[in-house]
Amino acid sequence: MSPDSAPLRRVLVVGGTGMLGRTCVRQLSDDPVLRVDSTGRVDTSGEWQIDVHQDPTRLWSLLRRRRYDLVINGIGVLRAAMSGGAVSAREASYINAVFPHELAECAAEVGSSVVHVSTDAVFSGRGGAPYDEAAPPDPADRYGASKWVGEPESPAALTIRCSIVGRHRARPQGLIDWILGLPSGADVHGFTDYRWTPATTAQVARFIGRLADRTEFDRLRNLSPVVHFAPNPPLTKWAMIDMLRTLARPDVRVEETDSRDGPVDLSLTTRFEVCREMSADARSWPDILSEVLL
Repeated sequence: MSPDSAPLRRVLVVGGTGMLGRTCVRQLSDDPVLRVDSTGRVDTSGEWQIDVHQDPTRLWSLLRRRRYDLVINGIGVLRAAMSGGAVSAREASYINAVFPHELAECAAEVGSSVVHVSTDAVFSGRGGAPYDEAAPPDPADRYGASKWVGEPESPAALTIRCSIVGRHRARPQGLIDWILGLPSGADVHGFTDYRWTPATTAQVARFIGRLADRTEFDRLRNLSPVVHFAPNPPLTKWAMIDMLRTLARPDVRVEETDSRDGPVDLSLTTRFEVCREMSADARSWPDILSEVLL
């Protein structure tokens, strides 16, 4: 079916001003068969400015009026905000653990599908890696526990577990923004005993974009309420930081060291061949990272 004859599908990105949300809005808007809207707590106005912690009923009203084909939940309270006290325990618990279930319930009511983004932090990394979808979660902290509790099991929702790296130019955050923001000649440490399978915001957005097609969504949801997105080979934190240094900050020096929490391996894998096919990326890590550094 050509783009001209394909039915238009409506997509809503909840949290479209966040790191992943911005990338989803940008990439999915380039698809001629998708009509993409987004909400945000900041940098938006009118009916699109929604703080789901303060007043989630505004979002429920929007979903009932517009009846989207796909709703992407791109909001969440990060570990740093929880541990640093930037967000109250009540707000973090609601956003991470309660809101995704309420969103799935409302979506089911109006016939929408929901993609909810979870994290590899539902696992401790202390044994059993690589973790597939059958591995029992054993979170090591409140952040991981809140994200695990927040994974909806509604038939209308599909949870994607992954670990995301990317850039947030409006509000720098995360590993890449940290490296790029270091002062000239800085010395930093890279953990050689912390291993995981990060995916870039661009990779995650492309994968989610395929799920705007209800057939593709149902292919995965009929297999499991949770799938793992791990399109890249695992690597250590040191290897990632050293690659970023090579690509963007050759003035920075990276020293190999062990993490204070001991060996951690959060490598993810998937049990499902269709998920591997949909997420395959044959590029090398430098090429993958270069895409988000532009």
